[in-house]
Amino acid sequence: MLNRDQILQAQDLPHIDVEVPEWGGTVRVRAMTGHAREQYEEAYLGIAKSEANIRAAMCAYSLVDDNGELLFTLDDIAALGKKSAKALMRVFEAAQKLNAVGDSEAQEKN
Repeated sequence: MLNRDQILQAQDLPHIDVEVPEWGGTVRVRAMTGHAREQYEEAYLGIAKSEANIRAAMCAYSLVDDNGELLFTLDDIAALGKKSAKALMRVFEAAQKLNAVGDSEAQEKN
């Protein structure tokens, strides 16, 4: 049986690198922490599609640098949402897979 220390020390945030030609390179997409997932769901799953940047938000909560630190803050979501839809979809799909977020869950209210 796992103990507290084993659980807290487990490296359980996998990542994948995604080529995004529209942005001219590769980005790292990491699984969200439990806290980030709660923030994402609270902020974005309960509002109307027309008011949400669901894909940009998922990207903001999942894009990290080489050290695993988030590249974007909540304040960046609107700006990120103005980037290429095709590029955002590449990252969103990778983040969706890593975070086990399905289409039905992302569109739960709508």
